[in-house]
Amino acid sequence: MSLLSAFWMLLEIWAYQYFWKCFFSVKVTKRVYFISIMALWMVSFSTSLFALPQYIYTFFFILFYSVVFSVLFEGKWLHHLLVAILCFTAMSIIDTLTIYGTSILLGITAYELVWRKVLYTVINTSSRFLAVFLGWFFSRLRKSRGIHSVQGRWILLSTMFPALSFIMLFIIFEMGKSDADLNPSVLAFCGILFIVNVATIYLLNQMEQVSYETKEIALMNQQQELQTEHILALEKSYKGQRKAIHDFKNQIQTISDLLTMEEYEKAKHYVQELQETQTTRIFLANSGNTVIDAVLNHKSQLAAEKGIDMSLTLNNLSGINIGMDCMIVLLSNLLDNAIEACCRRESDRQIFCEIIANDTLWISVKNTSNPVKITNGTIPTSKASKEDHGYGLPRIQSILAQLGAEYAFDYKDGWFTFVAEIPL
Repeated sequence: MSLLSAFWMLLEIWAYQYFWKCFFSVKVTKRVYFISIMALWMVSFSTSLFALPQYIYTFFFILFYSVVFSVLFEGKWLHHLLVAILCFTAMSIIDTLTIYGTSILLGITAYELVWRKVLYTVINTSSRFLAVFLGWFFSRLRKSRGIHSVQGRWILLSTMFPALSFIMLFIIFEMGKSDADLNPSVLAFCGILFIVNVATIYLLNQMEQVSYETKEIALMNQQQELQTEHILALEKSYKGQRKAIHDFKNQIQTISDLLTMEEYEKAKHYVQELQETQTTRIFLANSGNTVIDAVLNHKSQLAAEKGIDMSLTLNNLSGINIGMDCMIVLLSNLLDNAIEACCRRESDRQIFCEIIANDTLWISVKNTSNPVKITNGTIPTSKASKEDHGYGLPRIQSILAQLGAEYAFDYKDGWFTFVAEIPL
């Protein structure tokens, strides 16, 4: 019987991992994932052999599964705790419905069903396979974007009903210990609990969908704003260039007239005055790629206005075939983050930007910065409204993922560095 119990435990864990895949993405390799699931199965089965009170056993496994799956999947531990409660509640309700439902259909008590070992084994095994099927079905039905995208207050509210359902089931079973069977109305109540818990999963899915769409709309608005900003910057640069060409013609004519009149000293002084007044350059970047040059020149001008020393290292970028939208949003967010970090410093404001195209496109942005805390590959935003401004780094990561790029970022000794290598 112990082998059969071990098999049932394996089916339960199989069902649980499907439910987890409904909400989270796996963050470990397939090898590590398989070994961890097998280890979880052995620990779970070994623990079940101890004669522990049911409530202690249940409480331990909810916490234990939450911790283990939080290591294997993305997301916060609180969110894993919610899924653990949902899973254990669903499994308890499925067991109740299959065992007591079958006994009612056959006109026997649940105790009598247990003593019919072959029938009991078939029913219990079927209930586990049903749980596996439901887990697989929901994992295929849902397009998981991560339950962590839902705001915390909704997570807590969504946790309450599965937790209360589990408590009610426990109370019902404790009160009915002396009875030979459950009342059919109690069985119907369990069925209603199961349906409502499924509705809770659907509600979470809808909340994730709304959260995802809200984020996508914000990102699209940001992209549109960036493109408008750079169009205006290009227009400003073009007007500046036309004015410079007009002034240049007048300056050349003046120098020519002075030379014609053999006023060599005056011509010399005039040239020196022009050199002193020409303290800025219209174009700092000239890589051969108009999109990249437009972004870099605009951000360089913006940095200069804020007292930031920005240096560029470029080679010929005319041959890269990355979409204009991606490059605008990627470089704009990287440089905006660097400028913002420098603005928080009272002195030593520096940005080094390097973009080199060879077999791959190498992008490096390094800037002086106050200490930065990096948590789980993210940087908590210090801006007042996360809904409006908190998408810079996620947008950068999203674009780099679409481009199949490798990237890394780090803070050390007063410098924040972001590097990325994009295949061409």
